[in-house]
Amino acid sequence: VTEALCKEQQDKIQALCDERDDLKKKLEACMKELDNFKVTALF
Repeated sequence: VTEALCKEQQDKIQALCDERDDLKKKLEACMKELDNFKVTALF
């Protein structure tokens, strides 16, 4: 029982880590877009 619970927790943690990485990528993409926008806005 304990082992199964541990596995479930690990899966949840892994899912959260994946989600975090995904959000990081999206954030980086947004920042790049923002930089591009700033550059275009200056000209």
